[in-house]
Amino acid sequence: MPHFADHVEVQRAEVVESSYSRRRDWTKARTIWAGRASVQPARASEVAGPDRETAQDRVIVYLPLDAAVDSTDRLLWGGRTYDVDGTPMRWTHGSLRHTRVQGRRSEH
Repeated sequence: MPHFADHVEVQRAEVVESSYSRRRDWTKARTIWAGRASVQPARASEVAGPDRETAQDRVIVYLPLDAAVDSTDRLLWGGRTYDVDGTPMRWTHGSLRHTRVQGRRSEH
């Protein structure tokens, strides 16, 4: 596994309720973990249509095993914000213990 050379922040937002929905208030997000990680490109795609162009990229982020991260969090890396995609996977075997997180970002 590559060494941890990238600075990553994990942000979490509280759920707010309105008359019609429940959503996360990302304007008041707080950083719950910040430190070194290894960020690797995973996939990029683009969809172009007559009304909209959408580009999406994904990364795989290797965090220390004790990093606080959940499936509803966001990752900040390199000036970009990624949604955590799926459940973080903790690898507790052997000497390379870590947490593997997939990140997803879209531009419209």
